[in-house]
Amino acid sequence: MNRQTIVERALYILLPLLAVALLYGLPMLGLNFAVDHGLYVAAASAAVPFARGRGMTFWNVMDRLMDLDPTEDEFREYCGMMHAELKAAAVEAGQLPEMWHALPLWTDEDVERIRAGITAERAELAEMDAEDAERAGLTSTDITHQVVQALGVDARDHDINGIVAAIIDRYGRVSIDAITSTAFWGIVAEHALDSSDARDSSGTTTVSTITAVEIGDRLRLTLDRLNDSDATYELAFGTPDRCGDFPTITPDRIPDLIDALHELHRAYHAHTNA
Repeated sequence: MNRQTIVERALYILLPLLAVALLYGLPMLGLNFAVDHGLYVAAASAAVPFARGRGMTFWNVMDRLMDLDPTEDEFREYCGMMHAELKAAAVEAGQLPEMWHALPLWTDEDVERIRAGITAERAELAEMDAEDAERAGLTSTDITHQVVQALGVDARDHDINGIVAAIIDRYGRVSIDAITSTAFWGIVAEHALDSSDARDSSGTTTVSTITAVEIGDRLRLTLDRLNDSDATYELAFGTPDRCGDFPTITPDRIPDLIDALHELHRAYHAHTNA
């Protein structure tokens, strides 16, 4: 056997051995480099796969649960390991206890289990919050005050108790702001009283309108005379009959409002001096 044949056969044997050495030696060389230079996260990612098999780290799992935007506390609650166990796993891998985040400890099945646990807990908490809100809901007196304030002087012309009862029956004990304007004013319209039923709190007389001025399509000022026996007057802010919203004006109509107030003031003096 000549020298050339010996060299060729040696190469056939050495090349596979060199390939195996490179395959397993380079990752371990990277591990040693990471440990020597304090790169603990890199070291953990290189070492643990050899010891524990393939898996996902805390960061991988959080990326998969991005749509839930979970907190770390929620993750630890359903990850399947106690916090002490996570730290112990990091120490076992040769890392600081706080480096457990970089350990590939979880699988696809774990991700789905964690997702289900977090989702169920949040749903339960939301239900409890809703029950607490219902128990702390507005009283009928609170809603009555809101309705009277919304109607203003027109409250005398409506069955306030009926309006409040309808709101509670249809929507629960909620603020009138939680009801659409159309729905609220629809309930108000359902409980309007006949003019013969519109009396003051003493139930003795009706209200007489002296004059009314409309400014735009969402504000009506009305000068009313209350209690004919003692000649009490009142300036009411309401809305035109065709409007189903709260009385308002735009800033450019303020001069019109001032003129209307002057006009109503003159009407008041003219009526009282007559």
